[in-house]
Amino acid sequence: MRMDVFHGIAAAGPALAEHDVEAGGGRFLARLREDECFVVVGIQNTGAGRDKRLAHWGAPWVRFPENFSPRRLFTGGGKPCRVTAFLVQTPFLPLHSPDLHNVTAPMNFDDLRYLLAVAETGSTLAASRILGVSQSTVSRRIAALEASIQVELFDKRRTGYALTEAGGALLAPAEAVAKAVDGFTAAVSSLGRAVTGTVRFTTNEVIASVVLPHLIERLKEAHPGIRLEVDTSNILRDLATGEADIALRAAPAPTHPDLVGVKLFEDYWSLYCSRSYSQRHGSPRSVEELAGHALIGIDSHVRGRAILDWVRAHFPAEQTLLRHNSVPAVFSSVRNGVGVGLCSEFIGSRDPQLVLCFRPPVPPAAEVWLVTHERLRHLPRIRAVMDTTRALIRAMISAPSSV
Repeated sequence: MRMDVFHGIAAAGPALAEHDVEAGGGRFLARLREDECFVVVGIQNTGAGRDKRLAHWGAPWVRFPENFSPRRLFTGGGKPCRVTAFLVQTPFLPLHSPDLHNVTAPMNFDDLRYLLAVAETGSTLAASRILGVSQSTVSRRIAALEASIQVELFDKRRTGYALTEAGGALLAPAEAVAKAVDGFTAAVSSLGRAVTGTVRFTTNEVIASVVLPHLIERLKEAHPGIRLEVDTSNILRDLATGEADIALRAAPAPTHPDLVGVKLFEDYWSLYCSRSYSQRHGSPRSVEELAGHALIGIDSHVRGRAILDWVRAHFPAEQTLLRHNSVPAVFSSVRNGVGVGLCSEFIGSRDPQLVLCFRPPVPPAAEVWLVTHERLRHLPRIRAVMDTTRALIRAMISAPSSV
């Protein structure tokens, strides 16, 4: 089948109607010659100084541009109108040829709702009120269904629509199909709401050691269908490229436009020692009292935080027992009683083996953010893990000893 565009001039009102043949259900076919047919898709008023699309109709096998919208045909005041139409060659089939009916589109199962509503109410008007659409939409969808299955479903009378014998025979199967479609839709909706599936979660090793046991416990109780795949790494994974679904990270606010998140807290790094170290050597309460204590330093290449610069400035070389090349290693040595060194207050405040010495007068060492990708944020499993993590962290901050 070939489709061309036809343009022509037609007079308004009756003159135009003389060339239109109603094919049923509001679709209009117009005959140019015995071997051609076309479908009117637009009426442009040439008498108002500018063209305006007013209407379109089409057989079900014709696809129309999306910018056309169905409206009632209106030419107005007897002014001449320009007719724009798709010329459909089938090829060379007379307008009333039986073979013309073989050109059909696949059935739209949603049209069964219109069939059932009209069969129940007996009119397109009453059906339109039930379905919440216009009466013309109901008529058009019924006509499209009849054309696609090549069966006349209703006898269109002045008093309303009555099922034909064929329509009555198809009513029960249509109800069964409609129920099956509704069931499928409900199943899809339920699947979309189900809080199940795998979530890839990344955080650094220090936070993981404190947070993950409690997070897993809470998820197991509230969302047993969720499985965590945990990536514990001090390297910030790239959520924008899909390296993880959720990140709990000690880092500045995300700058990538597709990442969304919430700042959970600001973490101060203070000087700590272990309880065993404090019992042997005491715990310094100021920078002046650091003299005589074993200090745990950090390599000079680890930079980017004011607290690290403070440590390098106030830890004399002769008192620095060892230096580590990573912050987690410093935390570990402090906890094992090697000496006095840095530790996150978020970590140290809930570790009974650690003793807070004092907080240096510098800004917070890090912001802790919970981050995900914009495309994932509304997925039930992602939202559940995000909400559970946020609630857990806030509980840990407000009552360190209780979590």
